[in-house]
Amino acid sequence: GSISKGYKAGGFNSRALSGNPPLSYNPEFLTAYEVGLKTSLFDRRMTFNVAGFYNDYRDIQLLSVVDLGGGNVETTIQNAAEGRIIGAEVEMQVEPVEDLVFGVGMGFLDTKYNDVGAEAQASGILESNRFINAPAFTMNLTADYRLEIAREQTLTFHADLNHKSSQFRDAINTEALRADAYWIANARIAWAPNPTFELAAFVT
Repeated sequence: GSISKGYKAGGFNSRALSGNPPLSYNPEFLTAYEVGLKTSLFDRRMTFNVAGFYNDYRDIQLLSVVDLGGGNVETTIQNAAEGRIIGAEVEMQVEPVEDLVFGVGMGFLDTKYNDVGAEAQASGILESNRFINAPAFTMNLTADYRLEIAREQTLTFHADLNHKSSQFRDAINTEALRADAYWIANARIAWAPNPTFELAAFVT
């Protein structure tokens, strides 16, 4: 288990043509609590790891739109919200036979704003919104096989499949900026005539 704290520095908003004095914003802070388990089983032919975490997120820096009057607006960074992040990660790797390894990993994420400032709400950031770039589910699958074709000469095959669920690219959760769920597949084959040289081909 672990408890850790971190921060992102504050700063100033300023535009040369706004005519307003620079507006400052404070640092944002995060306290992370995590507990997990790491295992090595069956004579190290299987590893199984699991972790759960809770993050207390304060003074979150978000982009907000400020009304300057006369139909003019300005986009600024403000400490607009408090929030929390709850998540879990599971990963497993298995070697059923020598030189053949399968792996799987999954991640679960739930984000929530607990309190949003008035100006942030006016710009469309609501407590019901999801965090930026925070997919609720991720997964990866891997397979590796190493074949010895001669003394010190090997062929190695690798393939992996990665998935992320949908996620928003902005704080106000604009539907046009929502990234749909997607899959990415990769494959690689490598020939090594000796331990110091390798020739590989891959596709992504």
